Amino acid sequence: FVWAQTLSLFLMHNRLIAEAEENERRLATENAMLDRVNHMKTEFLANISHELKTPLTIIGTYAQSARRSLPKTEGLEETQKMMERIDGETARLAIMVSQLLDVSRIDEGRMFFEKKPESLVEIIQSVLENYYPYFAKNHNKLSYHRSGATPTVICDRNRIVQILINLISNAAKHTREGDISITSGIDGAYAYVEVSDSGEGIHPEQMAHLFDRYYTKNDETRPGIQTGTGLGLFICKYIVEGHGGEITVASTPGSGTAIRFTLPLAQS
Repeated sequence: FVWAQTLSLFLMHNRLIAEAEENERRLATENAMLDRVNHMKTEFLANISHELKTPLTIIGTYAQSARRSLPKTEGLEETQKMMERIDGETARLAIMVSQLLDVSRIDEGRMFFEKKPESLVEIIQSVLENYYPYFAKNHNKLSYHRSGATPTVICDRNRIVQILINLISNAAKHTREGDISITSGIDGAYAYVEVSDSGEGIHPEQMAHLFDRYYTKNDETRPGIQTGTGLGLFICKYIVEGHGGEITVASTPGSGTAIRFTLPLAQS
């Protein structure tokens, strides 16, 4: 009887081990399939983004050219407005496509930074000069305040420009006839940039998700607000941390938002 029980336990033990090994093999196969599907999805995003960029660039170029060539005479004002809308929406779509392309690069580990010494103040000033009409389109007042010395940082200039455009655009989108302020300075071994606004602010339950991928700050009471792809801040965080910096948010509902990011100073 004891021998029979021992044999039964031995056989049960072996069966459980065999089942566990089979489950492990099945799980490994399923994980491999999921990895392949995820890789295919990432490749698809990258390919479709590349394909979309060319026609968007052409459309945007012709829209700008047509808008500039229209005479500013009575009767053509409505046409001018339509061309401006086409130009603006083309630019917005181009940003979305670029964000999808960036996410595919992040997923594949192919987002690289070409870092070199840059004047942070000069980068900020160039962004404000080139995009001021877009940032001030909701009758907002835009100002830049430099605190102390002019910091030199080691960075990928194009990626820092991308961050600034995203942060200031977000501030402009959620502020009406208010103030948007950009401040830069030095804090220890880091330079900082802060973009603050007097807009609608962010609810506490939304704060924890701001840098999540695909998270959009939807507001059903304001259907006219464009929410975008929910990728902008996710990409900004990745870029800042890839430079050895940090990005933080402070906000009070109804009293505006301030987003600050830091970058290591160049060694003197």
